[in-house]
Amino acid sequence: MHSAIAEATAGRLERAHRFFINASALAAVSFIGTAASLVLMPSVAAPIAFLTLVECLVAACAYYASLDLLQQVAAEPYAQAIPAVQVYRAKLVRQSQRNRLAASIDSLISDSQSPGSCCLSDRIRLVEDQLRAISCDLATPEVPVHSGSALMCLRLLTAGAESPLFNPNLTVEQLRATLLRISYGIGKNTAA
Repeated sequence: MHSAIAEATAGRLERAHRFFINASALAAVSFIGTAASLVLMPSVAAPIAFLTLVECLVAACAYYASLDLLQQVAAEPYAQAIPAVQVYRAKLVRQSQRNRLAASIDSLISDSQSPGSCCLSDRIRLVEDQLRAISCDLATPEVPVHSGSALMCLRLLTAGAESPLFNPNLTVEQLRATLLRISYGIGKNTAA
């Protein structure tokens, strides 16, 4: 049963990636068409440029939708056999990505003090020490990090509706549980 789900999920990932590639190619062709119209027929350049802008927006939306789907799928145990998930999980534990996550945590903590911040600053203050410890461990190359913890950390920082750091409908207990699960996969408790 899990193999059938994994196959269907791999198909969804492939379709999302293919849509992004096709949208990007169409945006590139539109860009070339805009440049050509500027030279050959300047009167139609503005409408073609508008269509190029729309196609670039479609390509950007396709990219982020594909990435979001990949992040959601990578969290599922049945998806471990999917090659795209394996590559993504390996990328998450590279030191450059770990440094980026650590910097994002540090930035979130400092930005939470700003009046226009979109995060829940009271929750950030409540778990600031835990967040700083996770950030420090992520930035330390000698500390092993499980890809599942890196993924949970990334989703905590970027998936606003799913994150107790941004969504007031989620509880502080959910935030603490998420931070505990992240911490469990960092350091001596990790099984690689």
